[in-house]
Amino acid sequence: MDNKYDIYEPSEGHLERFEQKLVWHNKKKTNYKWMAIAACVVLFIGFGMGSLYQRNESMDLSDVSKKMETTEGYFVNIVNYNILEMDKLKTKDSKRFIKSVLEKIKLLELEFVGHKKALYFNPQNERIIIAMIDNYQKRIDLLKMSISKIKEIKEIKQVYEASI
Repeated sequence: MDNKYDIYEPSEGHLERFEQKLVWHNKKKTNYKWMAIAACVVLFIGFGMGSLYQRNESMDLSDVSKKMETTEGYFVNIVNYNILEMDKLKTKDSKRFIKSVLEKIKLLELEFVGHKKALYFNPQNERIIIAMIDNYQKRIDLLKMSISKIKEIKEIKQVYEASI
């Protein structure tokens, strides 16, 4: 192995230049910390302002009057009850049919969300209120008709299987 050690003294002022570089390097790090803190503060202020301006621009029937609250509760209970009834009748044969019915229900629910937004801007508009009640009625009719069809098909299948 070659013995090539640096045996010479550093040039004059080397230590001072090295210390200046260390001080400059440390200042640079604290500068980034300050910028990171400032960025966090800006983000918190931005999120805070965003949440202040975010409003719920929809209104339920229950927000219109006490009578409408009762009506809405009645319709919601009937819809939920019929969905549970239909789910009880689910078989491997009716699975696809029930899935398509639930997709139609979801479309009616999306339509209902639009009615809720319209009601927010026109809370006393009877046409919107009637459209919302009509939407509930459509869901109930669809569910009752679907339950009836599932039961009818089940009975036909039982009669057919009994005759074989």
